[in-house]
Amino acid sequence: MKMRNNDTALVVIDPQNDVLSERGISWALVGESVKQNNTVANIERLFIAAKEHGLGVFISPHYLYPADQAWRFGGPMEKLMLETREFFRPDPLSLDGLSGSGADWLQRYKPFIEDGKTVVVSPHKVWGPQTNDLVLQLRKCGISKSHSGRHVGKSLRRESLAGAA
Repeated sequence: MKMRNNDTALVVIDPQNDVLSERGISWALVGESVKQNNTVANIERLFIAAKEHGLGVFISPHYLYPADQAWRFGGPMEKLMLETREFFRPDPLSLDGLSGSGADWLQRYKPFIEDGKTVVVSPHKVWGPQTNDLVLQLRKCGISKSHSGRHVGKSLRRESLAGAA
């Protein structure tokens, strides 16, 4: 697969403490898998490769706010997220209390996300970016291809090796 930086982007969903940090609310549920798959380091490798190759980087964060506590229905995981206040922010318009919280970016990712070039789209509420503006943001930036981390990593590695030869 040949990637061009004018129409291809890396999309990272939920690069936040609650799922990627041992201090996170969901660590008991996902921690073993995160460690087994070396997820934190692999995401960092993708950030580095995408930035080195000039690919756009888009972040789809997961945030829940006090008003979401009034939801009248939801599946078991949605109810658990609300009960445990996973990805919780006290106010959608304020950053007070965000730094270091479960909703904050993993510290080692901040240089990549907060570089003034990465697009952070509106937050999603349930399981993915189907409920936010990710697709619109990608389209508006001329991105017609986004790939899973596995494919992006392999392609960038292949292109790096080819360039080194």
